[in-house]
Amino acid sequence: MRGPTAAMRGSTSSPGGARILSFAPLLLSLSCSLAPGWDREVVDSEGQVGFYNDIAIDDADCAHVSYLDRSNESLKYANDCSGAWVASTLDEGGNLGQDTSICVDPDQNVHISYSDRINEALKYVTDVSGAWEAVMLDSGDLGNDTSIAADSGGGIHISYYDRGNGDLKYASDAGGAWQVATVDEAGTVGLGTAIAIDSVDEVTISYLDDTHASLKVAHHDGATWITETIAEDAGGTATSLAFDRDDNLHVSYYSLSDQDLRVASRIDGIWSTELVDREGDVGDWSAITLDATGSVHVSYFDRSHEALKYATDEDGGWECLTVDASSGVGEWNAIALDCSGKPRISYLNRPRSAVYVASYAGE
Repeated sequence: MRGPTAAMRGSTSSPGGARILSFAPLLLSLSCSLAPGWDREVVDSEGQVGFYNDIAIDDADCAHVSYLDRSNESLKYANDCSGAWVASTLDEGGNLGQDTSICVDPDQNVHISYSDRINEALKYVTDVSGAWEAVMLDSGDLGNDTSIAADSGGGIHISYYDRGNGDLKYASDAGGAWQVATVDEAGTVGLGTAIAIDSVDEVTISYLDDTHASLKVAHHDGATWITETIAEDAGGTATSLAFDRDDNLHVSYYSLSDQDLRVASRIDGIWSTELVDREGDVGDWSAITLDATGSVHVSYFDRSHEALKYATDEDGGWECLTVDASSGVGEWNAIALDCSGKPRISYLNRPRSAVYVASYAGE
């Protein structure tokens, strides 16, 4: 991200290593319009599908999408590796497949985390062995709002919400065996989790503090978890975060009172916030990624028009575009960049009960 302003300054210590930061939004020029140059594909339309979708792209530019099949209460997965979308059911048996998240590891294996609502558990499935294998990682009224990432050594890291206790939890096999830990239990915390790994394989999680209507991040420095409150008046259904090539952190979130999309960025240790889109009720269900030049790309839901939107700062100021203006699309969406740095967005088309992918082909 270019030209950040140090709008967030100072901190005060609080128990448990947390820091509460004061902040003020940075207002940039905004431009919104209907987006040209986007191709839209139907990934799967068999039954009621596409809820809780997520997308990842491998080194061969193959897209992988995980999502809920609501008709059969099962986890589904699709990819376009053959040149056409091929969908399959990975786990079934009732009330499975909500809160999915997907990643591809350095060896190009696929990993998916998701919720098992019958057992109130966190589940995980992968094709590392050559066949899909699903395991239960944690149980006890939890497994909501999962997010998954792989480190440089292929270790898997998952953040998730413990609904029974109102806590943020974390599971990882990076040490050779699966271990779970409670990251934050100060109030009702951990909704809308997102996880990212930096260049030295340290883990950061963004999440919502429902008790204080705020946005938090938790960073593991290799020894302990350190939490920070980075924005007030934050809520909605999701947060999202990503590192740029210099390990600066960027977090997208929804402002509750203003009903707009914002991005908080930590540049050289200083937090600032930017207003990205304020046209109507916009910014919930956001997903963020960065390209090799450091430009930010965000997909999100426009509740006022029930449409899918996209914003980027690659030209120096924020430009926001309507990718799909069909009514009832974009509540669940996710974004990834292909090998040329062009965005691909998976999203729900609710009226058609289908999962779509929008790809930027250029003007």
